[in-house]
Amino acid sequence: MNTLRGALAVVALTLAIDVCAAVIETIKVPSAAMGRDIPVTVMLPDAYGRDSGMRYPVVYMLHGAGDNHTTFADEVGRKGVDEGGFIGVCPDGERKSWWYDSPVNPKWKYETFVAKELVAWIDSRYRTRANKEGRAITGGSMGGHGACWLGFRHRDVFGAIGNIYGGVDVRRHRNSWKVWGLLDCLGDYGSDKETWDRHMCVTEAAKLRNGDVNLLTVVGTGDFFLEDNRQLHRILTENKVAHLHLEIRGEDDSHSCHTHPFRKMAAAVVFRYFRNYFTTGRAGLE
Repeated sequence: MNTLRGALAVVALTLAIDVCAAVIETIKVPSAAMGRDIPVTVMLPDAYGRDSGMRYPVVYMLHGAGDNHTTFADEVGRKGVDEGGFIGVCPDGERKSWWYDSPVNPKWKYETFVAKELVAWIDSRYRTRANKEGRAITGGSMGGHGACWLGFRHRDVFGAIGNIYGGVDVRRHRNSWKVWGLLDCLGDYGSDKETWDRHMCVTEAAKLRNGDVNLLTVVGTGDFFLEDNRQLHRILTENKVAHLHLEIRGEDDSHSCHTHPFRKMAAAVVFRYFRNYFTTGRAGLE
């Protein structure tokens, strides 16, 4: 009986591995802009190792404040990339860089790193679809801000954007600027308001015209970034820029919508949006 149980356990483990057999690896990518190597987690779908002639779309996943390059791998991991049929690339943006080329901290050049250095490095070493039609970018909270910031400003690089409760206008959150690290990124608001204004995603959004971006926003109705994302939605709607804005009902406590479980659920929706874009050229949830 014990032998039978052991055999069944091995079979069950084998089946689990077969179902989610993607490869997850951590690499170091050199950044000339920052003069150092940046940790990056890369997730390869199971099929990548079986068909040496196949090229794959790439989803760049930006973590939130306090997280690191392993966050998305831990949350969506093998299942996400296998079901999505894409390569997942998760760079480390330190805990509070906000994915900026910081105007006050020369050590933070994360916009340049992700949109230029990392994309070129990944395309040169993996079998990617090396064009905007084969790239998407997503993230949650600080990472959602980063996805919008980079996606809006580098439309020739990223073809689709998945914004998960991003902090797309942090000016309204004055009491949190210090703890979120924004003063280290952008400097003092009182003495340089124009710099802050220029570095808001909603400012970049106002420059967009219809057809410039494929954007999906997912935010909870109890999230503390809800109004930021509603503002983004209003700006795009007023300028007749087609996009999708989803609000998912949550409890009154904002943290019920700003959690890892919520982001994992939202990421599944975003990946569906990306999968449609990669396979049909049209982003959507149909």
